[in-house]
Amino acid sequence: MKVTVKYCAQIKQAIGIASEVVELEGDCSAQELITRLAQQHGEPVRSFLLDREGRHRTNNLLIVGDEQVQWATPRPLEDGDEVTVLPPISGGSLRAWERARERVRVRVRVRK
Repeated sequence: MKVTVKYCAQIKQAIGIASEVVELEGDCSAQELITRLAQQHGEPVRSFLLDREGRHRTNNLLIVGDEQVQWATPRPLEDGDEVTVLPPISGGSLRAWERARERVRVRVRVRK
């Protein structure tokens, strides 16, 4: 089966291409494809897609066709699918977002 993968923003800059057609043998989920691509392309692409433990960076949006895919729910791919990987546009890291979220929680607790 063939699927088209589109890269956006920082990932596109790191990989040096806007899209590629990937030939897959057998069944494959969108999440498995991202893992394979991270391994295939190496650094720095791997760091954009996977954390140090090899888990998906869930702050990236994963889109198949026009459907946003949840990282925790495997999404089987079909021949002709278009997969888009969209990193956070506004910048920052997941860690920074988590710290900001915690500050908001603290403020909410204090105000109650």
